[in-house]
Amino acid sequence: MKKTLSLILSLFLLILCLGVVACNNTNTTSHIHSAGNNEYAFDDNYHYQVCSICQQQINKEEHLFSPLKCKCGKKITYVNENIYDRSENFIYLGSYPQTRVTEQALIDALNSITDCEWQSYNYWLNGNKTDFMKYVDVTYENQKYRGVVFISYRPYWPTKEGIEDWTYQDDNGYLLGNVYWFKYEPIKWRILSEKNGQAFLFCENIIDSQEYDFDGASNSRYEPATIRGWLNNTFINTAFNNSEQNIILTTEVDNSERSSNPQNDPTFFRTGINDNASKNTFDKIFLLSLQELTNTEYGFDSEYNDFDLARVKKASDYSRCQGVYDYNSEHLDCAAFYTRSAHYYDYEYAWTAFGKLFQRFENGVRMNSFGIVPALNIKL
Repeated sequence: MKKTLSLILSLFLLILCLGVVACNNTNTTSHIHSAGNNEYAFDDNYHYQVCSICQQQINKEEHLFSPLKCKCGKKITYVNENIYDRSENFIYLGSYPQTRVTEQALIDALNSITDCEWQSYNYWLNGNKTDFMKYVDVTYENQKYRGVVFISYRPYWPTKEGIEDWTYQDDNGYLLGNVYWFKYEPIKWRILSEKNGQAFLFCENIIDSQEYDFDGASNSRYEPATIRGWLNNTFINTAFNNSEQNIILTTEVDNSERSSNPQNDPTFFRTGINDNASKNTFDKIFLLSLQELTNTEYGFDSEYNDFDLARVKKASDYSRCQGVYDYNSEHLDCAAFYTRSAHYYDYEYAWTAFGKLFQRFENGVRMNSFGIVPALNIKL
């Protein structure tokens, strides 16, 4: 009896298995999968193709965005993409006075605006902060402009007189007593790196001209330098509205000895010893370091003393009005700009960049003739 039951059970299982095989053979005919080369279906994480014969999913892969779109057609959607514009490797975020107004009819219209209040830059002259240079922001036909006027030249050293011998404003075509107007325009930022929904940005142009430290007390240390306050107060509040400021991340800024040496050699200067290095800072806006400006991953030449076009920056009209020193070279309208790196000498030396990275002479940190090129990190 047991043998009979066992035989019946075995026969039943065999029939069942044959039925499954038959069913599978009925539903799947042996064939080569076929799908169009550019025909994809996708979800949030993967894309795949569908065989036109058997409707089976094939060629399933994770999305690969280059830079904003995958080959399957899916695009990256950023939470903050309505706050900025993006074109290839550039982001346009914020606005700042940049291009000089030259159309006489527009100048006349701006000059005729009377319901505005001029503000003092509170710049240094003869060692004191004075009201010799003023500005005003106005909106005309839905476009914002900044007017600038000065009754004394801005000396490139804060302790000097406001005369032609001590300024570059007249060399740049800006003279006493005239009102000059500049158009607020989107700020163009180069993307140095992008990952995890964040981007590291470096301004494409020299945006302004300011001292690194107007009284020299920092001795080229970045933490106490007055440029930090200017970037994270005056500049950020002028250039960005509240929504734009909300996507700017607070960055821990490396001000160590390491940051003041080239990326490929941390002990290049004085075996890496730098008594002017300072504590790290936590800032929204900052200057780049010598280490960052020699990092090939950011698109720079690794040699600090090589001429690198990625380290050449064009000076805006507005920065030229502020007194930036415009190099008279093949790179027209370009100027040197400050880095944040502390110099290993005393006497207030500064590191600046103009193609090469080079040191500035004694009291260099007090000069306002070098450009400002900000950097920041944002949430995409």
